[in-house]
Amino acid sequence: MVDQLERAAISSVNLSEAIQQSLKRKVEVAGLREDLEALGLTILPFTAEDGEAAARLWPATRSLGLSLGDRACLTLAQRLGIPTITADKAWSQFAIGVSISLIR
Repeated sequence: MVDQLERAAISSVNLSEAIQQSLKRKVEVAGLREDLEALGLTILPFTAEDGEAAARLWPATRSLGLSLGDRACLTLAQRLGIPTITADKAWSQFAIGVSISLIR
């Protein structure tokens, strides 16, 4: 998994979501971003174009319950032309031109 992390990227929206979920579980978040970056994770801005693309995914993913964070991840993968890695099996139920790998 570390070798994948060294080549991985997330959007600032997904970083926010990770921090929120950490706070929800009372996990200390000071330095979390720096720790992720030190492991090789690239954190990229969520652009206006990404916002438009994520919104356009909503009709195709609405019935599967994909959140804005989910669609932000997929949109970044589309923009970068890279696969996504997820534990959410619902992602494999539609095709948007992004390779989706399930981890469980």
